[in-house]
Amino acid sequence: MGLTTQDILDTVDASRRPLAASLVALADTKLVLGNWHTTCVLNAKSLPDYSALLAMGGAAFGHARALYDYLTAFGLEYALLERGRDAGAIHSQAVLDAPPEDWQDFVVTVYLADQICWLQAERYLSHPDRTLSGLARRIGEETYFHLKYATGWAAEFARDEASARRARDALLRRYPAALAWFPGDDGHAPAQRQACAKAAQDLLDILGQGGELGERADTQVHAADAPWRRRRPLPGRLYELVRFKDLEAVP
Repeated sequence: MGLTTQDILDTVDASRRPLAASLVALADTKLVLGNWHTTCVLNAKSLPDYSALLAMGGAAFGHARALYDYLTAFGLEYALLERGRDAGAIHSQAVLDAPPEDWQDFVVTVYLADQICWLQAERYLSHPDRTLSGLARRIGEETYFHLKYATGWAAEFARDEASARRARDALLRRYPAALAWFPGDDGHAPAQRQACAKAAQDLLDILGQGGELGERADTQVHAADAPWRRRRPLPGRLYELVRFKDLEAVP
């Protein structure tokens, strides 16, 4: 059994540990999101889609690696963060755990994941460490275009009732896991949940098929008091995609 995230974070000064935990989970989510984009690129519907998915995947990997690099200032090892952890020590969003069932599911899921990542990253826009605030700003600038891509596809789905329904159903199915990312006792959480709900509702409105989001978060993976600590490991199939960033793991 490999190192747990708690083992890794225990090496960080206690006063900086909450920030480190948040940034590790944000970077882990970006790492998984990048794999979503590159794995699904062959499902693209047009040449511009291929280009967009590769660019968004590259951006997600870049955000992950920049965050891992930033965390070396906390005394953490870059290679361990990016390539040296087992499935139980990667703390990405549960909204990305299950593979997309179709193109509509893919689009709405990456939309939710990008929204959640941005809501977490924007907390650091005014951080006194200018490196971190600049990184948060860069994440926001690039995420803006990712979200525009998803909303553009949502508008296209709305042109066909069956496609719009599939997108709506996927959004409603994924949303409770997205909502679980925000901790119950964090002072930022109410505003973040409200912003997450608004983003999801905006997409529902574009799809034009109705549907109620609900207010209950799915805490099967993310605990209510510490959502960045997963209750269970990354699913095996997903971990297999991630682990091949480790050159020693390549067959």
